[in-house]
Amino acid sequence: MSRVRHLLWLLALTGCGGCGSRVHEVRWPASAAVSLDTELAASAEGIAPLLPDGTRRSVDPELPPDAPDIHARARVFEGLWYAEIRLGEADDDAPLPLVLMLHGRGDRPRIPGGPFGRVPTPMRVLVPRGPLALGDGYAWARHSVTETNHHDELASDLVTMADRLARLIRHVRRTRPTAGTPIVTGFSQGAITAWTTALRHPEEVGLALPIAGWVPPAARPPFRPDGAAIVRSMHGTADPIVRIEPTRELVRLLTDAAMPVSLLEIDGVAHTVTPEMNARFEEWLEEALRERAPDLRGGLGEAGVDAESYDETPEPPDEDVSDDEAVPAPLPDDVLEDAPETEHPTEGGPSDGASLEGESGDDSEPAYPSDTPGVDRGERANDPEALPRDDEAPASPTAEDEAPPTAP
Repeated sequence: MSRVRHLLWLLALTGCGGCGSRVHEVRWPASAAVSLDTELAASAEGIAPLLPDGTRRSVDPELPPDAPDIHARARVFEGLWYAEIRLGEADDDAPLPLVLMLHGRGDRPRIPGGPFGRVPTPMRVLVPRGPLALGDGYAWARHSVTETNHHDELASDLVTMADRLARLIRHVRRTRPTAGTPIVTGFSQGAITAWTTALRHPEEVGLALPIAGWVPPAARPPFRPDGAAIVRSMHGTADPIVRIEPTRELVRLLTDAAMPVSLLEIDGVAHTVTPEMNARFEEWLEEALRERAPDLRGGLGEAGVDAESYDETPEPPDEDVSDDEAVPAPLPDDVLEDAPETEHPTEGGPSDGASLEGESGDDSEPAYPSDTPGVDRGERANDPEALPRDDEAPASPTAEDEAPPTAP
């Protein structure tokens, strides 16, 4: 990047209204009618996630009952807590489209509602929890995009996080029957992380649908159009937190490099997701799921989009998110670490030319046959030999992983 372009990028960031202050982050997507705690409690494999202070959130007996077409279980993979949520009427061993849903800074995992509950195709949604604690929620990087004096650390954290999420996607594709290439999405810092993962790991991502996000220059890989993930992004033109100017610049650079990206600008919208944006996201998601599983039926919704049915008021956060540095969050002692399971083939779908081992043919991560000797499916996350610590690099790193991680 030229010095002039770098200065312009910094100036675009320093105009943000949230710098050095508390930031109002809305929750997206809206929560489903049933809580994640309820669904995890209904599963023998589910353990409710810890709060940032290390205590476990109790299940309210007044919560709605277990929903018949929503199934969730919790796991830990390489020190990353995640919920695997099946939305729709489908068996666990059915080949389903795979969606990675990344929450915003200071938010937390939940069963996604809104557009996710209105499409006609069942799906498997991975909802990981950011490994860093921030206020009452979690984060993917130590610093906010508004902290311009920490943009290098932000970029480094995003690269590390994208590598971890790519390994999680690869693991789930190998152990869960998957239809087509995975989809990644998120809002705000979740969108920034989704963008970064899609650009840096097109071998694991077929489509990214980020809302209000972009990729810092230092986290961008060389632009290679062959085999690149498709990115369909959305951004409000009046966003004072994640400003649209860097997104425009990134999309222009990628378009000039013949990368398959697009940006939908929503005029006058600040750092939020409007009914119009939810409706457009539903349209994009429905189209992507249909491409990956054209004959699959039984989703939570019907075909077609009704923008007027979305709530005008986004779900507010429990508290505003500060620009304080996020810190490592504890893991539950009794949550199960993912263990080897039967490997499932990935069914054909858009952009399925890339192998599960990546474009370079890297097969450093083993497949997972169910009869792997010496592997106990009850392996615990607090076993120091079973789970890498947050400050450790995973065993047998690839070339992309050789740089020391800067965030857990």
